[in-house]
Amino acid sequence: MNRRRLGSRLLLALAVVALVSASLVPGGPGGDHALGPFGLVGADKWSHAMGYAGITLLALRSFEARREAVLVVALLVLDLGIALEIGQSFVPGRMTEFGDLLADAVGVVVGVGLDRLWTRR
Repeated sequence: MNRRRLGSRLLLALAVVALVSASLVPGGPGGDHALGPFGLVGADKWSHAMGYAGITLLALRSFEARREAVLVVALLVLDLGIALEIGQSFVPGRMTEFGDLLADAVGVVVGVGLDRLWTRR
């Protein structure tokens, strides 16, 4: 892969990480309690899952990760989720939630699955 293509992919991945890092911005009173699709879990959990699926897919595509590197990339993205959840405990109006971390993990698995489908084509 040429450097320009790698650079643009890396910038896109970093932009997604910057958006997810918005979770460290102080929250307002009350929080968001809206239910997501199917009314099973909160909309915020769907957002976590979709965001981390996107980050995982972008990271894997950015570096055209070989099969052996998929686990390492998935763990690094999940580490990002853990770090941001811990960081939220220090931000007014935010709190660390195990449910958010679980949604992040689901998103990582979905991202890996999408990448595997992509590479089969």
